[in-house]
Amino acid sequence: MGVKQSLSFVKIHHEEEYQIGRVIGRFNITIRIDNDYSKKPGLENSYFNGGIADPIEATSMVHHMPLEEDKYVWRLRIDLRCCIDAPMNSVTATKLPSCYAEFGWSSHSQMSPEPQNRMLSLLIPQERHPHWNQQLLYHSPQECTERDGFFWISLYDKETNSNSFEYFYIPMSFFQQFKPIHLQILCEQSDFASQPTLFISLTLEEEIESFVDTPCTVAVRWVDFDPLPLKTRNFMIVMTTDDTAPENDPFIKVDLREEQAIARAFKYTNDFSNVIFISPWFRMPPDPIKNKYDSLFYFMVPKSFLDKQVRFFVAVKDDNKVSTHGMPNLVVGTTEIADLELRRSLYSVEHDVFTFPITYYPDLTIVKHLVMSKCRLDITCHPIEVIDMLVMQSRGKSRGQSRARRGDHFNIFDEKDRWQLYSKDLAQKQELIHRIMKDNNDRSLKLRETGEEVLKLRKQLKLLKIENKKVEVLKDIDNNNMMTPDIKDMHYADVKNKLLKLAQAYNTEKMRNKDFELVLRKAVVHLSEMKKLEAKLDFLEKNHTDMAERLLQTELKKSEVYKETIKKQEVVISKLQKIMEKIVIDNKKAEDGAGELEYLKDDIKRLQVKVKELSFGEMMENSEVERLRKEVYQLEHLLIELNGELMTKKGPKTKIDDYEDERIEFEVRLQKSRARCDAIETEMRHNTTRFAQEVAKLETILADKEATLENMTFPNADVNRYPGLDYD
Repeated sequence: MGVKQSLSFVKIHHEEEYQIGRVIGRFNITIRIDNDYSKKPGLENSYFNGGIADPIEATSMVHHMPLEEDKYVWRLRIDLRCCIDAPMNSVTATKLPSCYAEFGWSSHSQMSPEPQNRMLSLLIPQERHPHWNQQLLYHSPQECTERDGFFWISLYDKETNSNSFEYFYIPMSFFQQFKPIHLQILCEQSDFASQPTLFISLTLEEEIESFVDTPCTVAVRWVDFDPLPLKTRNFMIVMTTDDTAPENDPFIKVDLREEQAIARAFKYTNDFSNVIFISPWFRMPPDPIKNKYDSLFYFMVPKSFLDKQVRFFVAVKDDNKVSTHGMPNLVVGTTEIADLELRRSLYSVEHDVFTFPITYYPDLTIVKHLVMSKCRLDITCHPIEVIDMLVMQSRGKSRGQSRARRGDHFNIFDEKDRWQLYSKDLAQKQELIHRIMKDNNDRSLKLRETGEEVLKLRKQLKLLKIENKKVEVLKDIDNNNMMTPDIKDMHYADVKNKLLKLAQAYNTEKMRNKDFELVLRKAVVHLSEMKKLEAKLDFLEKNHTDMAERLLQTELKKSEVYKETIKKQEVVISKLQKIMEKIVIDNKKAEDGAGELEYLKDDIKRLQVKVKELSFGEMMENSEVERLRKEVYQLEHLLIELNGELMTKKGPKTKIDDYEDERIEFEVRLQKSRARCDAIETEMRHNTTRFAQEVAKLETILADKEATLENMTFPNADVNRYPGLDYD
C-alpha cells in the first residue's frame, strides 16, 4: 500500500544570521517501495533487464509520458487505451478480471518473444472494462539491427495465472514511419455472448534518411477551458495533416476471426496520404504532467509535416451519444491551420508558445453547452537535435563549468563533440537556407506572374484608347454630315417647328415601333412555340417510327415464331396421325384377338383341368402312380412268396434254376416298372412347369393388351381438330 507522509515547503533567508526558515506550503505524499519491474542500471523504466516481474497496479487514470532512449534502430509508441467486455473468471468471488497487456518482439511468427524482449502495461484490478489510458515506448532490442520480425500483443488476466485470453502479432513490415494506426481489435474468444474488444494506437518512429528532414516534437503545453463546461468532463486532442477533419470514431475494426484482417487494416491506413495523431484523454481541467517539455503530451513528427496544413481538433465525451467505450467520442471544434506558427516556434531560440483558439462546430447539440466555455491550446514545437538539448540543459550554468561526458550528453569543450554540434548547427542552418530559397523562388514566380498580368492589362488599355479615338472621329464626321446648308440658313422658329414636327414624327414612329416590337415579340414567342412543337413533332415522329419499327420487328419475330410453331405443330399432327392410325390398327387387332384370347383362356382352363386330372385323382393322389406302386408291391410280395417256396421245397437243380430265372425276370419287371414310374413323375413335373410359364406369358400378353386399350381413350381430346383421321 504505502506510507503517507506530510511535507512542507520552507523559505530560508540567507541574509539572516541564523537562517531561520518560514513555512510557505504543506502537502501530503504516499511513499511505497517499488519492485524491480523493468529497471536497468543507467536507464529507468526500461524493459531489457533479462526478466519480467509482475505488472504494477495503476493508481490513476492519468500517467506520465514514457522515457526515451537516444540510440535505437526503431521504436513503437503504443497508446494502450481500453478493453471492453474482458472475459470473467471463476477464481475470485466477484468473477471480475484484473487485466494487463504484454508487448514483445520476436524474429519469427511461430516463436513467442523472449523474456528480455517483453514489456508489461499497468494492471487494472477487478475491472471488466479496464481503461489504461497509458502510453508506452517499445525500443528495438539489441539483437534487432533492422526493422523486421513480428510485434506481439497479449492480454492477460492476473487472477487466473494462466495463458493469455488473447494474443496476436503484427509484422513489422506493415508499419510506415510516423504514420499512426488506430485499431479496434475484436478478439477471437467470446464470453457470455460478448466479444472482448481492445482499443490501441501504434506509431513507428525511426531515423529519417534525409539531409534536410529530421524528427521534431509538437508539444501541447496546456488546454484551457474557461469556464469549465458542465455537460462533459473528459477530452482529448487530435492532430491531422492535409487539412483533414477526423471522424468521431477513427478506430478501424479488426476481427481476429477473419483471415488477413490486420493486413487489410494496415493497407487501408497506408493508402491515405493524411496522418491522424490522437492523444491520451484528460480530465477538465487537465492534470499537470512533468516531462522534458513541461507539457501535457507531445507528438513526434518529421519536420516536413509542418508544411502539410496541420490542424488540431478537440474531442469530448458526449453521454447522449451511444458508444462502446468511455473515451471521448465526439469532435466538437478545430483550430486554424497552424503550419506557420509551428515553424516559427521550431526555429525560434526559446521555442515560443503559440495560443490557438478552438472554433466549435455550430451544428452539434452539445455545443450549446460548450459555447460559453472558451477553449485555447498552448502549443510549442521543439527539434530533436543534440544542440537544442545541450542549450536547454546548459541554460543558467557557467560556461566554464566542466561537464562529465555521459551516455546522453556531449561535452562542448571536447573537439569531437564540438565538431558534431557544429555539424548539427550547420545542418539546421542549411535547412533554414533551403526553406528561405524555396520561399524566394515561390515569390519570384508570383512576381513573374504579376508582371505578365500587368503587361497584358497595358496592352488591353492601349487597344481601348485606339478604339476610343476611332469612335470620336466617326462621331465628328456624322455631326458634320447632319448640318446641311439649308439647316444653317433656316430661322430659329422654322427650326423649332421642324424639330417639333420631327419630334411628333419620332413619337409616332416610336409608338409604331413599339407595336411592331410587341408583334415581333409575339411572333418570336409563336416561333419559339412552333419550334418547340416542331421539335416535339419530330421527337414524336421519331418515337412513333422507332416504335413502329420495333413493333414491326416484334411482329416479324412473332411471325417467324408462329411459322416455326406451325411447322412443329404439323410435325406433331403427323406424328399424332401415325399414332392414331397405329392405335386404330391395334384396336382392330385387339378386337380380332379378343375372341382368340377368350378361346386361349378356355383352352388354358381346359388344359389346367386336364393336367389336374392327369396329376391328381379325387383324393388328391396320383392314380397311375398308385397303380404302379400297387403293382410293384404285388410283384415284391410275389417274389417273397416265391423265394419262400424255393427255400422250403428245395427241389431238383433244374427247378431251382427255373425259379432263379423266374426271380430274375420278376426283378427285371420290377426295375422297369420303377423306371416307368419315375419317368411319369418327371414328365408331370415338367408339364406343370411349362403350363405355368405359358399361363404367366398369356397373362402378361393380356395385361399389355388391356393397357393398350386403356391408353387408346382420350377424354380431353377434340377429335374434330384433326380432320382426315377416322376415329370410327
